[in-house]
Parts: sequence; C-alpha cells; structure tokens
Amino acid sequence: ILESKKRAEKEKARLEAEKEAKRRAEEEVMRKAEAEEVKRKADEEARKRAEEKAKRKEAKIEAKQRVKEKRIRVISKKRKRERKRLTKDIAIVIPIMIGRALVGSLIKF
Repeated sequence: ILESKKRAEKEKARLEAEKEAKRRAEEEVMRKAEAEEVKRKADEEARKRAEEKAKRKEAKIEAKQRVKEKRIRVISKKRKRERKRLTKDIAIVIPIMIGRALVGSLIKF
C-alpha cells in the first residue's frame, strides 16, 4: 500500500509538473505573440510617420515648384508686355521717320 501510495504521489507530482510546464509554455507563447504585436504596431507607426514625412516633403517641393512656375509666368508676361510695347513704339516711330524722309525729299524737289 505504501508503495502504491508513493507511486500515486509521484504520478500526481509528475502530472502537476507537466501542467506547470504546459502553462509556462503557453505563457511564453503569449508573451512572444504580445511582443510581436507590439513590434508590428511600432513598425506600422514608424512607417506611417515616414510616409507622412515624405508627403510633407513632397508637398513642400510641389509648393516651391508652383511658386517658381508662377514667378516664371509673371516674368514671361512682363517680357511679353515689354516686347509688345517696344514693337508698338517701333511701329509708331518708323512711319514717322519714313514720313519725315518723304517730306524731306519732297522739299528737295
């Protein structure tokens, strides 16, 4: 009876040890899963921040490009107006000069 009692206690102790080992293994698996989840969330946050930073940088570059293009258009318009004005001045001056030359040549005759 003592021997069977000892065997039963050993068996009980072994089962308890197995249960404890199984529980520890499950806890370890849960800890690893939680750690992976935390890492995944951190990576996702970092990726989002990087994307937002890239978008802001791209928007800043686009804004600078728009300002540059607008400045070029304004300068282009000014040059066009200046050319138009000069052309207009020449269109007025040349006929006057031709008219004076004709008047001068008529006077000589």
